[in-house]
Amino acid sequence: MGFIHYIDIDWPDLFGPILTTKTNFFNRIRIRREVIPIIFVPGIMGSRLKCGKKIVWDPDDKIFMFKTYGTLITPPAKRKRMLIGKQFSPEFLQVSEDDAKHNQKFCIPSDPWRDRRGWGGVSWDVYGGVLEELQNYNWNKPVRSEDKNKKKELVGKCFEFPVHAFGYNWTDSNFNSGRKLAAKIDGIIKGYKETGRLCKYVILVTHSMGGLVARSACVLHGAQSQVLGVIHGVQPAVGAPAAYWRMKAGLERAGIKSTVAAWVLGTDGEEVTCILGNAPGGLGLLPTKDYTANDGSKQWLHVTLKSGRKISLPNGDP
Repeated sequence: MGFIHYIDIDWPDLFGPILTTKTNFFNRIRIRREVIPIIFVPGIMGSRLKCGKKIVWDPDDKIFMFKTYGTLITPPAKRKRMLIGKQFSPEFLQVSEDDAKHNQKFCIPSDPWRDRRGWGGVSWDVYGGVLEELQNYNWNKPVRSEDKNKKKELVGKCFEFPVHAFGYNWTDSNFNSGRKLAAKIDGIIKGYKETGRLCKYVILVTHSMGGLVARSACVLHGAQSQVLGVIHGVQPAVGAPAAYWRMKAGLERAGIKSTVAAWVLGTDGEEVTCILGNAPGGLGLLPTKDYTANDGSKQWLHVTLKSGRKISLPNGDP
């Protein structure tokens, strides 16, 4: 036998005859894997935001968050100016992805391109574990399957799953954020193609309001044909009634994290409404006409009036 002869094929060619014109060679097959990017879409308040060059929302910097939003010298009106401005504008805030100091938290020598994949735009303290779990998953480990062709065992050999993150302005509407996600999906796929890689689809993994953003991208902005699949985590598909409670009583304070969140967004209804009432993204979480209680009732909000009389709402479309 002589030198090694390499046969380069795309992964679909594995399931047919592989021909070679070389004999008396070691024939070694090299598979060109298809790239299927996984894009993680966080929930409300999970993206790091800036106004121009100034950071205005960074859940990873607890001292900054407390000084900026949690002290007595930052009343609701000032918090509103920070997050909403004088009047809401979709372009008032941008995602902060290029903060080199912050991005050192996840930069590692074996994968120095994480910042280019948008990891800096989401809260590392909240979502870092999810991103690393997805990125470091061993796709080559054996999978027990009834499939005689063992196709499931070839996943790691045929595909590559780089993990991207999509931070977005969560004060903006899910419609606008979905449009930007659709553009991001298209840009990511084109980027891999420009390097000569086979890439046709992405997989979306979402948390909370990120699920609504993903649905907006797929259904309202045409990204569905480029999305191979979606995995939703606690998606408020028909709204979150907790938003009503918080606009009446403020955010819950059941521990350190929730107490800090209450200091930031509001400890009573007036403080919460000042911010979320002016943010289309927050208002998009209010329950729709399809929301029902656990017993299937359309009247899920029960109120006791000063007179003692109890009423159940909504009556009709909220």
